[in-house]
Amino acid sequence: MKVIRIAQILLLSTAMVGNLAVANKGPADIDTLMNQSGMVAVLEALPEQIISGFEQAAPADDPGMAEFARLVERTVSGAALVEQVSAALQENLTRGDLKALNKWYATPMAQRITALENQAMDPEMMERTSAMLDSLMADEERVVMARELNDLVQASERAIQMAQMMQRALLAPMMVDMDTLDQELLLQQVDAELEKNRAEIDKYMAASSVATYASLDKTALQTYIDFLAQPAAQKFYSVSMDAMAAAFADMFGELGSAMMAVAEAAVTEGAD
Repeated sequence: MKVIRIAQILLLSTAMVGNLAVANKGPADIDTLMNQSGMVAVLEALPEQIISGFEQAAPADDPGMAEFARLVERTVSGAALVEQVSAALQENLTRGDLKALNKWYATPMAQRITALENQAMDPEMMERTSAMLDSLMADEERVVMARELNDLVQASERAIQMAQMMQRALLAPMMVDMDTLDQELLLQQVDAELEKNRAEIDKYMAASSVATYASLDKTALQTYIDFLAQPAAQKFYSVSMDAMAAAFADMFGELGSAMMAVAEAAVTEGAD
């Protein structure tokens, strides 16, 4: 579940986000949207968050963590993610979309929600959520609302997608000496294991949303859900996550290649 919790960082950052596409909408409007929604801060902090997550999962004094951190910092770029998402939003959002989105994110309620979502990215809060799953799931009405929110942003599907990309990068060193068929079988087993744990992933994502928005009254939470259901919010979320997924596919592919190169070098050095 550690990989799922790291992938969740992305989910908490963006969705909690007769027109034609218009060429003269200004980049400043996109910048305002990305900053007010909290997306820029989250994406720029992402490499550190990934490293922190794996440091918690690794044994104390793991000698490989320093090398892993170096490779993440080299291959996973928050600035590049911001640039790619910004370009996708510039291409796909209309003036009407931007007006509706920026109007929402400028409200006190939206700013409060963004602050709650930023707090939810803290690794310690993620650990507390994991420890309190059953108690968080006891409030049935909150859980129903959390699942409705998560369905709107496809939380579980996106978490699995990000986890698959991360795991492929992490498995790369293990596959150095495998032939193509064995590599494909290993990846199929990993994907099957993620699907097997889908119910647990759904539970964690629902509990996480319950914990994140616990301080909101149910009327405010429903207002947020209603916002997420609007076409402009759905477009904002979908375009942002698709752009991030494409960027991550490249970045984690590069991370996997870098890790494989380190592993191959170690094998060669050992043979010598």
